[in-house]
Amino acid sequence: VVQFAGRYSRSRATNDDSLEWGAGINHLLFGSESLFTGADFGARYQLGNIVNCRSYVGGALQHQVWHQQRRLDGLEAKATLGTSCPLLGGRGQRLNVEGSLLHNEEITGNRLGGNRDGWQAIVEWEVVLPRGSFSAQLNHTRLLDGIGFSPLLESNARRNVRRSSVLIQYHQELTWLGGGTQFLMSFFHQNQRSNFSLFQTQDTSAEIGLRWRF
Repeated sequence: VVQFAGRYSRSRATNDDSLEWGAGINHLLFGSESLFTGADFGARYQLGNIVNCRSYVGGALQHQVWHQQRRLDGLEAKATLGTSCPLLGGRGQRLNVEGSLLHNEEITGNRLGGNRDGWQAIVEWEVVLPRGSFSAQLNHTRLLDGIGFSPLLESNARRNVRRSSVLIQYHQELTWLGGGTQFLMSFFHQNQRSNFSLFQTQDTSAEIGLRWRF
């Protein structure tokens, strides 16, 4: 799989609040065939401190194109409410909690399961270390199809998907390689369960590399 991705974002901040918005595109190739293209736009408005916590609201919209199975194309909307709070008196630790409502609208009109609705919850712990930063994130998502998935499966029941994942990351600035150079390591594990055994999957990945910002 080969991935091409680009993103543009802008932010405006004052002492009391901040506004950030951005747009991006993501394209996946499987061998020589185009697999997926996603174009998105999102914005987040963050309020000032409320009892040492910073709360925010946000929204995002993504257009999804599956080149080999166009009946899977969709338009996904996401509305988010979250907060970020310091831990242990603000000594380099933060706890971020976020909840979102999801809606995925079919485009072709003949997608199996029709529209999908659900919710997502994310809890993240961030720690600033003497050298670098560490974060651990737990993510749980639930989605339910609007109509029966297929008369051939489970008596045309609506598909219910429950997806849980953990993401662990470590970042460290490498100033000796120049400004904006960062060393990173990450570990990801995901477990997806469903009332259809066809959609029950598990996957694990680990990454190590360098990132340049300019």
